[in-house]
Amino acid sequence: MNNTLNFISMFLLFFGCILIAISFFIKSKDSNKNKVQNESTDVFDTIKESEHNSEINREETTQKLLAINEYSDFVLEEIEKKHKELLFMYQLINEKEKKVNQTPNLKNLNVDDLKEPVEKILEIKKEVTEVKKEMTYQSVTMAQGVTNNNQVVLQLFNEGKDVKEIAKALGIGIGEVKLVLDLFKEVKDY
Repeated sequence: MNNTLNFISMFLLFFGCILIAISFFIKSKDSNKNKVQNESTDVFDTIKESEHNSEINREETTQKLLAINEYSDFVLEEIEKKHKELLFMYQLINEKEKKVNQTPNLKNLNVDDLKEPVEKILEIKKEVTEVKKEMTYQSVTMAQGVTNNNQVVLQLFNEGKDVKEIAKALGIGIGEVKLVLDLFKEVKDY
C-alpha cells in the first residue's frame, strides 16, 4: 500500500506538474491571442485613420485641381486675347506693307521732277484757303441774321481772328465776343 500510495502521490504530483505546464501554455496562448487582437485592432485603427487621411487628401487634391483648372482657363483666355491682338497687328503690318509697295520708288526721282507737282499742290492749297475765307465771310453774313452768334464767334476766333475783328464782322460789341469766348473757355488771353 505504501507503494500504491507512493505511486498515486507520484502520479498526482506528475499530473499536477503537467496541469501547471498546460496552464502556462494556455496563458501564453491567451496572452498571444490578446496580443494578436491588440495588434489587429491597432492595424484596423491605422487603416481607418489612413482611409480618413486619404479622403481628406482626396478632397484637398480635388480642390487644388479645380483651382488649377480655373487658373489654366484664365491663362488660356489671356493667350487667346494676345493671339488675336497679334493677328490684328500682323494684319496691320501686311496692309502697311501693301501701301509701301504701292508707293512709287522715290530713289529714282529727280528734284526737278517734283517741282511741278509741288507747285500744283501749293496752288490747290491757296484755292482751298480762299474758298474757306469766302465761306467764313458768307457764314458770318448769314449768321448776322441769327440772334445766337456763339458758334460763329468761336469759329472766327479759331481761324485766328482778333476779338475786335470778330466784333466788327458780326456787328456786336467786344464785350459780347469776350463773354462768348470766356463761356466756352476756348481762350485764356486775348
